[in-house]
Amino acid sequence: MSWIDHVPASQRRRRLLAIRWNRLLTSLRTRRSFLIMCISSYLIWCLYLLANGRILEFWMALVSFVCVPSLAYIVYWLMWKDFHE
Repeated sequence: MSWIDHVPASQRRRRLLAIRWNRLLTSLRTRRSFLIMCISSYLIWCLYLLANGRILEFWMALVSFVCVPSLAYIVYWLMWKDFHE
């Protein structure tokens, strides 16, 4: 027997929907979900550019998507190396 059995039948559906909604919002507020949404929206934007025939903008967006994290890692590594040697 769970707690939902003690809720009146007229309010049960509304309570369950509220609980599901709160769980969804809580899961979307995590860092992982935020990163996934950001990366997905950027890739959708790249695909939109490609679908509309804007090849140059597509390649510029895709190159920046690949190069910026690589460059950030190299800078981090160089700074770490400088302070730890």
